[in-house]
Amino acid sequence: MPSYRIEFKRAARKALVMIQATHAERIRDSIDALAADPFPVGYRKLVGAEAKYRIRVGDYPVIYGVEKPRTRDSRNPHRSSQRDLPLT
Repeated sequence: MPSYRIEFKRAARKALVMIQATHAERIRDSIDALAADPFPVGYRKLVGAEAKYRIRVGDYPVIYGVEKPRTRDSRNPHRSSQRDLPLT
């Protein structure tokens, strides 16, 4: 299973600083676990949003989004290799 990259918005980072240290540590651990499994037991899809989800850590909701991994199509040759094709 692929590992996902975690990015924080500035407001989320500031809010996490304002929470008590014991709760903030549990929240950070849960967020770090989302990198390995973005759909843990108990997650909920947010209504009205295409790729937004929520988990609860104690009394705190953690809202996050999941983007599909970008893949490169390797079947198309690079444009430099197409220069050698004969014109007919």
